[in-house]
Amino acid sequence: PYSWFYDQTHDNPCQIERRSIEDAIPRSACISMAYCSTGSNRGYDELVPHYIDVVHETRFYPKWGYQSEQTNEKTAMISIKKSLNKLHIDLAQQGYTQLLVDQLTKNVLLITRYNPSTHKSILLIAYTSFIEENVRISPLSIEGIIDEIIIEASINNNNNNNQEENDLIKNFKRSNEYINGIECKNVYLNENLSIDKSRFIRLTSSNSKDYIGFRTIEFTEEFKKGSIIILEISLLSHIQQSVINIKQLLNQFNIHDSQFNQIVKQLTLVDLERIIYRTSIEEQSDGKGFDVYSIPDYGKPIYCGIQGQISILDKIHLFNQIKHPFIINLKQGNWLMIYISNRLKIYSNTKQLGEWYENAFEYISKLSRLMIPIYFDLILNGSYNILIEHSYQLMSPFINQSSIFVKKLSQSTIQLISYVRDARLPLLSPNLREPRPLEGKDEQTLEYVQYSPSLAAGFPHFSAGIWRNWGRDTFISLRGLLLLTGRYEEARYLILSYGGCLRHGLIPNLLSDGKTARYNARDAVWWWLYSISIYTHLVPDGYDILNDKVSRLYPTNDSPAQAVGLHDQLLYDVIHEALLRHVQLLTFRERGAGHSLDSNMNDQGFNNQIGIDTKTGFVYGGNQWNCGTWMDKMGSSEKASNKGHPATPRDGSAIELVALSRATISWIIHMNKQGYYPYDSVDTSSGSSGKIKLLFTDWLNRIDENFEKEFWIDQSNSSEYVNRKQIYKDTVNSTFKWTDFQLRPNFIIASVIAPEMFDKTHIWLALKQAETILLGKYGIKTLDPSDYNYVGDYVNDDDSHDYKRAGGFNYHNGPEWLWLMGYYLRSKLYWSKEQNDPIIYKQTIKHIRQIISLQIDLFNSNDWKGLPELTNADGRLCPYSCNLQAWSSATLI
Repeated sequence: PYSWFYDQTHDNPCQIERRSIEDAIPRSACISMAYCSTGSNRGYDELVPHYIDVVHETRFYPKWGYQSEQTNEKTAMISIKKSLNKLHIDLAQQGYTQLLVDQLTKNVLLITRYNPSTHKSILLIAYTSFIEENVRISPLSIEGIIDEIIIEASINNNNNNNQEENDLIKNFKRSNEYINGIECKNVYLNENLSIDKSRFIRLTSSNSKDYIGFRTIEFTEEFKKGSIIILEISLLSHIQQSVINIKQLLNQFNIHDSQFNQIVKQLTLVDLERIIYRTSIEEQSDGKGFDVYSIPDYGKPIYCGIQGQISILDKIHLFNQIKHPFIINLKQGNWLMIYISNRLKIYSNTKQLGEWYENAFEYISKLSRLMIPIYFDLILNGSYNILIEHSYQLMSPFINQSSIFVKKLSQSTIQLISYVRDARLPLLSPNLREPRPLEGKDEQTLEYVQYSPSLAAGFPHFSAGIWRNWGRDTFISLRGLLLLTGRYEEARYLILSYGGCLRHGLIPNLLSDGKTARYNARDAVWWWLYSISIYTHLVPDGYDILNDKVSRLYPTNDSPAQAVGLHDQLLYDVIHEALLRHVQLLTFRERGAGHSLDSNMNDQGFNNQIGIDTKTGFVYGGNQWNCGTWMDKMGSSEKASNKGHPATPRDGSAIELVALSRATISWIIHMNKQGYYPYDSVDTSSGSSGKIKLLFTDWLNRIDENFEKEFWIDQSNSSEYVNRKQIYKDTVNSTFKWTDFQLRPNFIIASVIAPEMFDKTHIWLALKQAETILLGKYGIKTLDPSDYNYVGDYVNDDDSHDYKRAGGFNYHNGPEWLWLMGYYLRSKLYWSKEQNDPIIYKQTIKHIRQIISLQIDLFNSNDWKGLPELTNADGRLCPYSCNLQAWSSATLI
């Protein structure tokens, strides 16, 4: 047995001495109702009123028999204990597996054992003697038919006279020969009797099987301290019929072609997002008047969909919280069930499922209020499991054949990808080949819309509105959340939508609707280009995307926004323009530059520059006043004097951008040879670089020839800026110079994206440094802890005078980001193979498994059912982090 429950052990002080004689029977009755093994100690049933010292006691226990000074079933409470023990066995053998405890008064306990198969209940009403109280016991209402009184028993003195009880104990005489107990004459037991024969209760309502109201019982004056009564209760006939109906619905989960499974088969991943997940902000943006269901004395669940309730139920199961506010709310009314069905019924794609839930909840609402949480749980969890399994069937074979953890991670593709009214993607060309996104009129504005789902960067901060769609986050996540999960159409729409917004050779980072986008990220376009290359590799006939028509919002840098379809261009030409603008060495100032666009930006920060160093082939850009890579924290504190100062400008040539450009050029060369890309070079006729013709093969070779030479810091490097050796620089030719030499994790990303650039010995040494210095519990440190600027804990609203911390200035100067872990694991795995040492490879596999086990623990502890954006130092949870971040799950997948 997993536990034992004793009324008294040989180590306990005597309960009669500590409490009272009257407590003996109620205590044993309560223990007999426990759903576990029970036990007692010799002497308890015989009412021995003192501690039996098993070491020093020399007297014998009395023998069983009917002679003087012997023990038998008439002794003290032995007969009562025998009946209670029999009941305890019966309850276990007959399937009374659920237990509920409540109180009528401070002394009167109600304990119910419930059989979920037969739906019969056994109710114990025990009048204990915990405290002195003089209260009238209120009548008790019971929803069900009282079949019989199984046991009623008592042990009490006349008129509950404490002095008489004290005298019994005080005047008790120990036998010299055997261990004796109190000779108590006021012991009463009756079994298997009808209500009208009871000494303790009177029924004041009908108990007929046809009567559907509550049974009300009142307690007589004989129900005193030391009394118990145990009732057997069965369901009312109309409740029994509802149970039968609910069980038939539950059986649908196991029948392949049942009504429920037929409904589920019609659902798409976008439908499942609404059913299972959907945040408060997303729901409100729909304009249907719905929000997350609020639970009194608890608050709002995380999601509007059923995951919000499932996450709460999981904890209720784990900690057996039968009085959780969620359970109380279900018992008090049908509001939650009405909410679940109604919010699904208002959408055509989920209407049938909403009606199915409505039907199920109609039956559940007819049950006893005590039963409702049980069957609600069964219906919700059963349907949830089918819906989750269906989601895997809609994904790629890779997901279906992967581990449970990978499948769980893949839920982020559902959670984060949906159509949100106030965060629409720019319209795709009307001349786009099939397949095309669904089209229609917005119900509220009547404007033409395309129902292309977008990818939220994370929850809850980036759910909807202008903050939902980020170019960088989208395309870092595209491979893991869309391509590896098999969501090829949605990936195509994202690529083409962002491509339509190309301007200044860049795609937006903050997309908004495309018309108010910000072009302040140098890296987003390279992640976009890299994603297109991955798309052509992973999607069947993926190279066809290069001939897709892109509706350009800004066909020239200075043109106003164009109507959809007015200026179509093939994707490969859009790609080529992005490369051309970089080779031309473009400089521009953000439109709308000033306080209204970015209240924290220094004026010079609005000036942008991008280019290619034709000597090294390295992409470069930015200046000391802006931050154009993923490490993009801009200081905001006047008090700490960091306002307008980028925490990590990373201007010059950032290592991961060099890798992204190298991977892109390599792919273009391959596409050109295969005939899918018509250009073999970039040929400029204007721009600050003058007329240049740069062959892609030359560009690639220059990167490879210069990468190790420029980025590797070997043992002989004598630069004054060197802090660590045998690592890769984070940037080359940054304004501050010393920032080039900081140990950051971006080289890890580069080593996966463009491994051809790296010397296998050097990168392995650098990865060892990363493992020792940067590896955190769940994520990767964004800066070397020995660096002066390192601060491991991120506090966004820090209002101190500390330059390094105020306003969360250290966002990328220490906190441990989870999206980097996916690249770290891939890099370790790839480069361990390259070392050609079986021992190294075996150790690496073990290392990876240890890290993934920690990721699993973190995932399982997260109510959002995903991985967060970052943690503070040593894996401590950060309250300012997104609880669910797209790229954290994506790169690990």
